Formats: sequence, C-alpha cells, structure tokens
Amino acid sequence: MASARRSTAAGGATEPGKVRDVDIVGLFDLGTSFGIDGSIITIASPKDREPDGPSDIDREQLEATLKLQVQPLRPFLQTLARHTCELARSLGKEVEVTTSGGQVQLDRRILEAIREAALHLVHNAVDHGIEEVAERRAAGKDSVGAIHLGAETDGDRVRLVVEDDGAGVNLDAVRKKAIARGLLGENEDVDPRELGFEVHVFAMVGLQSQAEADLRAFEDRCRAWPLVRECHMLNGEVDFILKCVAPDLSSFQNFLTGELLTAPNVESVKTSLVIRSAKDDPGVPFDVMEDRLKRSA
Repeated sequence: MASARRSTAAGGATEPGKVRDVDIVGLFDLGTSFGIDGSIITIASPKDREPDGPSDIDREQLEATLKLQVQPLRPFLQTLARHTCELARSLGKEVEVTTSGGQVQLDRRILEAIREAALHLVHNAVDHGIEEVAERRAAGKDSVGAIHLGAETDGDRVRLVVEDDGAGVNLDAVRKKAIARGLLGENEDVDPRELGFEVHVFAMVGLQSQAEADLRAFEDRCRAWPLVRECHMLNGEVDFILKCVAPDLSSFQNFLTGELLTAPNVESVKTSLVIRSAKDDPGVPFDVMEDRLKRSA
C-alpha cells in the first residue's frame, strides 16, 4: 500500500465514530476516461480524432455530450437519506441524517454502478454503527444517532462519505458473548474475517517526538481506536507497529487519512496490506515450554 507523510485529509479530521466511503477514481478530464474500481468507460477525445487538435465545434459537442450524462448528487443523497431513516425506524433506532455536497456532479452511469454499494454502506452505519437508544444513553450520548451523507471532490476524484457517530462492532463483546453461549472456547480467538472484517493491515508509525509522555499519549489513542487491534512500540526507525482490521479497504483508508495521519505527533505512516496468513497461533508454544521443563527437572 502507500507510504504517506502526515497531512490533513480532505474535509479535515473526522468526528469520533467511523467514516466509510467509496472512492470513484478517474473522472473525466475533457474526454479522457472515467470509471469505478478499475472498470473504465472511455470517451474518445477530440484530439484523438483530429491530428491537428480539437476544434471549437468538437470541444463544444463533447462538452454538450458530457453535460447530458452528468447530474448533481443531491437527488441521490436525498434518496439515501430517506432510505437511512426508514431503515433506522424498522430497527427501532433513532437517527438524524444530514447531507452535504449535493452540488457535486457525477456521471449517471457511475451513480447507477455504485447505488448498491452506497445502500450497503448506510445499512452498515445504521445496523452495525448506531447503538440502541438505551445503550447510547448509558454511554452518555444523545439518544438520536447522527449519520452524515456527503460528497466531495479531490482532484479528479469524487468521494462519497457515509459517517456515523456510533460505536461500531465491539469484537471483545462479541467474543465474550460467544464464550458465554459455548460457541467459543475460553482461549480461542475470534476470527475477524468471519465477522466481515476482511482487510488486515500493518501500519508502521513514526512520531515527531519520542518523549515518554508523547509515546504514552499515542498508546492511549491507539487503545481508543476500534480498528487497531494490536499496538507495539519498536526499537529502530519505526516507533510503533499497529495491526488493524477493517470491513473493507475504504474503511481503512478513511481511518488512515482521517484519524491516524492527522493524530497529534504522527509524522509518517507506512502501511502494508496482508495478502494471506501462513500462521497465526495465539499464546506461547506449550511444547517448547514442556521440553524446557523436562530439561530443567
């Protein structure tokens, strides 16, 4: 994956909670190409047809064609907002939905292509992100959950953002409940992938200051981040290595740009996506301990 210096993500730091988004890459640049997730729809540029360069007429025709295809995202966001409210009511939850970026324009074919993915994002926000009313009150939160649907441009990209102020899935609570019901042994680990957390990433973090107070402050911050499952301080060029899990790559990218890179004292972050795991044994090797005990007896 990428190596990045500390920078502020588009839109600034996120509020506590989660941000889930879909990046739509390669938008049109006056007739080059645009697409989503590597599926590219190509529009022939006038300069490809005219050896001497595009004429004003060709350029006007191209711009007119593009205007017929693009549309503001406001109706799309309003439809998502209505769906979000209806879903929350069906689940007995209370939410307030806000939108932004309705003026951003996007090709209608791309909108159709991402419609199901966007619905899935808001479903996750309501069902798995926002807590029950009683749980929110017990945590000192407003009983009404906040969900924000937005669109923003970033160069030649348009980012669709679904943000909520919920706690998300608590893996530790799931593990305790599974043990209580006899579905999991006391010393067994929950496989995050079985719960839909398909993306595993190691993040190598460099800090600006290595003073003890700053190191402890970063460790405290890591404990508060749900996506960070392990945090280890290292000796060498890298100060910390974090093991992170996320339901999808977009969720991790949001955490990376919206929380980790913008955290106080973070100077650099290098990330490596886990392709596959050959071994993942928790605890210590008891057979080695047994041999040591026998030799010392």
